[in-house]
Amino acid sequence: MPAQAKVAILLCTFNGARFLQGQLDSYAAQTHANWTVWASDDGSGDGTLAILERQRLAWGPGRLTIVGGPGRDRGRRERQDQEQGKQGTFHGILLSISVE
Repeated sequence: MPAQAKVAILLCTFNGARFLQGQLDSYAAQTHANWTVWASDDGSGDGTLAILERQRLAWGPGRLTIVGGPGRDRGRRERQDQEQGKQGTFHGILLSISVE
């Protein structure tokens, strides 16, 4: 991947607080530095949003954008996240953070 290529990470969350910090830390540990995270939360009640907000402040402007999910219809939310993340050259959709 070209060093200047921007990567947009599209993260969908729902009650995944116990795994989220480790996932965010893994992004920051990557050798490719030109990336941004778009996180869409679907109404978590377990502290997920607090973790995202703390990380947004720690990383500074432009690194993490938090948007609210529609609270239903995972497919629609993923398409919405894809549209919001199109500013990057490469995209990745991470679905493994949902915990019921």
